[in-house]
Amino acid sequence: MMFQPSHIDGRTLVVLRVHSGFFATRFEVVANGLLEFDGDALELVDVAGTRLATSDEMRERIKSVTRTNRIAECLGFDLFLILDF
Repeated sequence: MMFQPSHIDGRTLVVLRVHSGFFATRFEVVANGLLEFDGDALELVDVAGTRLATSDEMRERIKSVTRTNRIAECLGFDLFLILDF
C-alpha cells in the first residue's frame, strides 16, 4: 500500500540502511525528519532544515512503525523506510 502525500504530511520518518553482519543485522540511520507536502511535492525536512525530495518509488516502500516493530532505530518515529543499497 502506497501512502498518499496528504495522508503522511506532518508525520515523522526515519530512513535506514541495512548492514548485515556475521552474527546480526544492524541498521544505520541515513536521514530522519518531518514529512512536508506543499500540494505538489513531498519532502523530508531534517532538524537543520535540509529538504530531501521523495519519489513515488520511495513512498511505495514506506511502512508504519507499530508496537511489534523490533528495529530500535524506529522508536519515536511514525514511519520508516529501509534502503536497499
